[in-house]
Amino acid sequence: MLFLLKKPAFLNFWLAQIFSRLGDAIATTAIIFIIGSNSSDPLIISLVIFAELISTTLFGLFAGLIADRFPKHLIMIYMDIFRIIVTTIIIFNLNSPIILIFLVFLKGIGTTFFYPARTSFIPNVAGEEHVTDAISISQSTYSTVYIIGPIIAGLLLTTTSVLFIFIIDIISYILSIIFILISNSLITTKQTTELNQKIKTTNESLWFALSSGIKTVYRIPTLFFLLIILFPFMFIAGIFDTTYTSILLQIFQVSALDYGNLESIEGLGAIIGAIIGPFLLKKLNPSLLLICTIIAFGILMGCVTPLNLIHRSNLAPIYIWSLIIGIVNSLLNIPINTLFLSITPIPFRGRGISILQTLSTLGIILGLLLGGIAARYFNPIFFTTIAGLTIIIFAIMICFSKKFKELYKISSTPLPLDSNIKSEQEFNA
Repeated sequence: MLFLLKKPAFLNFWLAQIFSRLGDAIATTAIIFIIGSNSSDPLIISLVIFAELISTTLFGLFAGLIADRFPKHLIMIYMDIFRIIVTTIIIFNLNSPIILIFLVFLKGIGTTFFYPARTSFIPNVAGEEHVTDAISISQSTYSTVYIIGPIIAGLLLTTTSVLFIFIIDIISYILSIIFILISNSLITTKQTTELNQKIKTTNESLWFALSSGIKTVYRIPTLFFLLIILFPFMFIAGIFDTTYTSILLQIFQVSALDYGNLESIEGLGAIIGAIIGPFLLKKLNPSLLLICTIIAFGILMGCVTPLNLIHRSNLAPIYIWSLIIGIVNSLLNIPINTLFLSITPIPFRGRGISILQTLSTLGIILGLLLGGIAARYFNPIFFTTIAGLTIIIFAIMICFSKKFKELYKISSTPLPLDSNIKSEQEFNA
């Protein structure tokens, strides 16, 4: 897997991803701290997270369309520039919570457009035959920065001024731009020429191209079925995101120190999951790995009931539980992205990834809302256990469906590059 880092094009792309994601993580942590310090209303803090998520839901599909029609490296560069501008405006509005939340929303739009361009650019820098390994490295990098970013932000908040933090944020985006430019310049001329010949910008209207992308996903049964699997799961995952915190702090009553440690342990699990993912994919079909991880996630949700009986005498099982949650969460992303990139025709990859991103985020938002309401009126332990059992039953039913057998068959025999390239005219016919 690490052999990809010896490829100059992929190495520079990887470094760009580190700095871009680091900028997001540091800025979001700093903004939450600023707003939390100046307001006693927890709703204001939750609006920061909501502002980031809703931008993906509103603009995700359009972002995928842009990724399919224009050079992906330029999209990433423009979005980094856009986030530099937004961060600069943030510096002058640190005492205005409402304006800050709006600026977080704008920054989220930049990230929304960056993501499908980044994901669909992976085959360009890694090669079609190394997509799975590249996704694994990308995911482990994301998980690592997810842990390190807030830690760096916390250290900076105690040792420097808030202004300096956002200056570092701007510098991280500038470095991302530099490495993206280098990465694109290192892609071989032959590779670039072939891609340009096979993926040509059409004269279609944006609306027609967007609708054709949605129709294409709908007309490919395995892709549409994959979305049917993922949306309910993301909904349940959104519920667990809410009840998880409630259970740890209100039911298990862990200390602030233990809560921070559990968050770090979960992040460590995410890194482990990203590392072992490619090895599991060599042994298991991607669709089977996806179902297994969904079932494992449901089992982990159900584990809150026995953990509730023993947490007062021993916290070790809760630490192990959090570690496995991180592993399973990370493992989920690898087969999902692998299946989407391998099944989706190249001219529609950006739109395919953005549809996945939009529906996943929408499912999480709906789950967060329901989870928040349920945590008020129902026992979080009982509600989480029922939700976990529901997703297990759903996954088992999926395994016996005809569509899953088709997905399993297709993902067992990946298509060669040429057979995966179709023109938009073919799919719209």
